Amino acid sequence: FKPHSNISRQDAAVLTAKLFDVDFFKEAADFKFKDEDTFPEYSFKSIKDLASHEIIKGYTDQTFRPFNLITRAEAVRMLDVVLKYVEVPAEIIPDAPAVTMSVSHTPVPEHSPTPKPTAKSNSGSGNSVTKPTPTPTATTTPTATTTPTSTMSPTPTMTPTPSLTPDPTPTVTGIPEGRVTVTMDVYGDLKQNRTVSFSVYAVSLSSEYPVLEDMTEWIFEPVTEGINQTDIRTDTLGSTNMRKNVIFKKPGNYRITARVSNNIEIAEAEKTITIGPDEKPVADFDVGQTFLREGKAAKIELQDKSYSPDNDYIKQRIWKVRRDSNNNGNFDDDEFETISSLNEVSPVYTTSQVGRYQVELEVVEGFGSETIDSFINEKDYKRADTALKAAESKVFTVDNTAPEASFTIEKKKKLDVVFTVGKADTEKVNKYSEYIKDFRQRMTDAGIDANISTIETQTYTTTNTFDWQEYDHYGYVDRYNNAAWPNPMEKHILFDGKDIQMVGYTVTAMKDFLFVPDNNKTQKTFTFDIKRDSTNWHSIEGGGFLFNASIENNILKGYCILITQYGLVLDEIPGINLTMFRDGNYNLVENAGKKLATYDIGDVYENHNWKIVIDPESITLWDNGNLIIDNFALPNTGYGSGFGPITSHASHACTQMSYFTFKNIEMTTIVGESLTQALNEFDWREGAQHLLVNLSDELLFEFNTDAKTAYIASKLLEKDVDLYALGSEGNRGQYEGAITGTAGKGVFVLNDELDAAMNGLEEYVLDKFEHTDFTVKDYLLQGEEAVYKTSYYDIENDPEYDIQWNYVHNPDAFENSQGLAVFDSVYMAEPVTRFDKTGEYAISLKIRDNPVGTDD
Repeated sequence: FKPHSNISRQDAAVLTAKLFDVDFFKEAADFKFKDEDTFPEYSFKSIKDLASHEIIKGYTDQTFRPFNLITRAEAVRMLDVVLKYVEVPAEIIPDAPAVTMSVSHTPVPEHSPTPKPTAKSNSGSGNSVTKPTPTPTATTTPTATTTPTSTMSPTPTMTPTPSLTPDPTPTVTGIPEGRVTVTMDVYGDLKQNRTVSFSVYAVSLSSEYPVLEDMTEWIFEPVTEGINQTDIRTDTLGSTNMRKNVIFKKPGNYRITARVSNNIEIAEAEKTITIGPDEKPVADFDVGQTFLREGKAAKIELQDKSYSPDNDYIKQRIWKVRRDSNNNGNFDDDEFETISSLNEVSPVYTTSQVGRYQVELEVVEGFGSETIDSFINEKDYKRADTALKAAESKVFTVDNTAPEASFTIEKKKKLDVVFTVGKADTEKVNKYSEYIKDFRQRMTDAGIDANISTIETQTYTTTNTFDWQEYDHYGYVDRYNNAAWPNPMEKHILFDGKDIQMVGYTVTAMKDFLFVPDNNKTQKTFTFDIKRDSTNWHSIEGGGFLFNASIENNILKGYCILITQYGLVLDEIPGINLTMFRDGNYNLVENAGKKLATYDIGDVYENHNWKIVIDPESITLWDNGNLIIDNFALPNTGYGSGFGPITSHASHACTQMSYFTFKNIEMTTIVGESLTQALNEFDWREGAQHLLVNLSDELLFEFNTDAKTAYIASKLLEKDVDLYALGSEGNRGQYEGAITGTAGKGVFVLNDELDAAMNGLEEYVLDKFEHTDFTVKDYLLQGEEAVYKTSYYDIENDPEYDIQWNYVHNPDAFENSQGLAVFDSVYMAEPVTRFDKTGEYAISLKIRDNPVGTDD
């Protein structure tokens, strides 16, 4: 049965519920403990029933912990609550004869001693002191027997029944033997913030009155002045009635008393202990004085020498480093960098920068003996640093190694390249333009000074980029009035967003048009919609497009395509007076020149979507996706490159005013040199390799006769230019004829795989340079351009910081001296590439590295 053992929380619940017959309070909300799944079957119902009446409650984390031992405070509270819940019967005192007692000690019931402040003790056993137990006031009439006992009030129940029956009164003639002896032992490290354990060992000389462990009273009290009771912390969870685990937050003397009872006597053990201080650790380290970088960085090993003087250990080492960034010998204006806080004993610091560095170390000790973590915070751990360590012992230097440099002189590799286009679709021309960018970079990487004239496509629209010149009749007063239009009209060419409307006249055969005086002789592509109004044709010849045109000195030259009542008409305008042409002197455009061709395009009143591709010698036109004009060769190629929409009105005499509407006009043009322009106008440099690259999918007008081919070949020879032709099977003969005429100065390549063809161009150029020796051994011609190849090596991979060239000139090395060079014996940041005076030059190069990595 073990009547003197401690009772658990679940046992107390079962005992209380059964003793007071407590059932579940149905009107109460069911409270669920978080650890109900751990309740044994025998105690589950009792715990839940008591909880419904709030006779018992769980911990703050909503658990009950049924196996924990119940505290005395919890027992008192439980009884207090349950006594309010049950009906306690009136006290019944049975009749009994008076008891005559003659005793010197009065038996006492078990009671809860008044708590006193706790305190602490030195290692060893305390002396046992036995004291008589004070006599309590009984709540019932005790029955005296030869073995004295004390009976408490009967336990109240829902139906109370008196539990005492009067007995004859005996005469007590002796004192029971119940002496108690007690000793105290102390364990642990007697140092602040360490666990100190106190155990009491009690023996009762009477087997009838064993030691009541749950009535053991502990008192811990400070002796040294300045120490408060709050500096003593007892671990309630880890302690028992007979053993207490304590930490002392401050060093000093403490007195610990333990009182033990067997219900007859109280005995106590007392001990005074001294708690020593926790000593600070000692921080120290070693570091070398000078380090060199290997590759890009120096590695500095730091060696810790810290220790704890009172047998604790170092739990954290915080290493900090700072660099004298402005090299002024003072570290105070520089910030520390924490390089390790992971308790490394030998960390390695890596840096790429030269200079002086300072190291500091801070250490934090851990406890070398047990403690109670719940009473410890970070401030309890002692710290130390190296602030007072000798300054020079904390400083190291990362030094620099000088770089190595050399150079050679070569004649400059120069390349002039002109990229041109004959006829090709826009997508291919755009790819061609992108490949040209790659070619330029490849030449730069190879050390070639490439002067490149490139091409690109540009797109213009009606609203944003066309710089139209308007040829309109402003404020013209017409003979007849048309209700749909004002008279006079401010202008007859009307803009509405991307739309252009050209309105006619009631009498005169006016010609209105917009014009861009373009001088680019490359391929152009136009797309737009064109639609005539629904009136009959007697008032208008047609609407269409001027192209390959120019206006100089009031003379108009060029070509015109018009939608007329007879279909699509192609006219040539060989050179007429512009004013006469505009103001009605020519009823039809062909009257100002001649008609070249007429094409059927179906219903001329329908909307027509045109795509026109024009170059200096031909025109191709699609109408609503159908090829109408297929590469028509223009009879004259020197008129110009201007263009624009046009309407040609017919002479009549009525109110009808016809018009055409142009929508979404867009032009894509190739910007750059034409093949002929490249040969005649490009500034080819002396001493450079010369290359002309031409891309075309169709026949080229520049080669359409033997005489033209011979002319191109002669220009290639005259300018010393190689022709790299990117063509098709259709124009292979043209290209190869020109190359043959130059005795093989060039190559023909099919352009159907343009990327491979452009890669071949790079190899073609690089091969020419690889088979030419550009090295300057002893002599360089006066005025000839030179390039320098420098070699720089730094074992630490520092970048170059400063380069200085020096030339010592001897002007008398040759006869007829031209005098001393102006740069003689002067240090310069850039080398001399052209020597304008003859003589001998001793050249030297000095390179300074940049170990810091900045401009400081």
